[in-house]
Amino acid sequence: MGLDRVDRINIVANAVGADELDETANFLVDKLRAVGFASAGGTETLVLADPGFIAGEVKANTGYTATLQSFEKGAFAHGYVFAYSAAAKIDAKGQGSFAQGFSYNGTIYAPTTGSFAQGYARNGGILESGSSGTFSQGFVAGYGAYHGEINAQQAGTFAQGYCESYGGNAFIRATANGAFARGWTTDYAITASGKGSFAQGYASTGDIVASADGAVQFGQGTNALAQSLQVGAAPRLCSGGNPAGSVQNGDIWVAANYVYIRSNGADIKIVSCAA
Repeated sequence: MGLDRVDRINIVANAVGADELDETANFLVDKLRAVGFASAGGTETLVLADPGFIAGEVKANTGYTATLQSFEKGAFAHGYVFAYSAAAKIDAKGQGSFAQGFSYNGTIYAPTTGSFAQGYARNGGILESGSSGTFSQGFVAGYGAYHGEINAQQAGTFAQGYCESYGGNAFIRATANGAFARGWTTDYAITASGKGSFAQGYASTGDIVASADGAVQFGQGTNALAQSLQVGAAPRLCSGGNPAGSVQNGDIWVAANYVYIRSNGADIKIVSCAA
């Protein structure tokens, strides 16, 4: 068209090959539909190849590069991407993947089979699903030299919440199979890094971490004991009996049908309770 602006694009069914509508906006469509808008000023790309659906608005300016892309069978990418300095990408590449949201110059990305990424990624924000059957959703933003990230990285993981970085990098991450990480964080981390672990809460002044298999952590603190549940720094309910080498004040466990509590450095056996 020879213009720097394409106002309405409607490419429908069985359009095969590549159409270059101007020198900076490139569209590749195969079999399904791409509906969108491109405002030139750099290298923007709206791409659809193989079965999939893509719809949205792509802009680029001063540092160029804005991409809305659906690539692979069953993929879906829908949203608004806009880049001032560089980057900005919504990308659904994996089979059955789904990526949807607003990406100012951050990333929303669902790269593999059956994954889901949805939300709002701004500035240094990364919203990403990184493996089969993962779910990432929420609001993520990074400012200045810092970046925020909501990321479900391993099979069957879930990462969701509100994540902002002002004075340090902030994360909501589920990094082991079947892990679940959720909450609100500003400049801190919420991380579920053990298989089947669960980390949830408001990380206002410190991290929330469940780092062992089957560990559950509510609120700020770190639970590194498998198959246990901890609230804050204590108490901690231990399912495997006496935690021995990792015992800490506030631990509660059962051994030989008796309940034990660790208090003030001593193991207290609960024999009976007065009425």
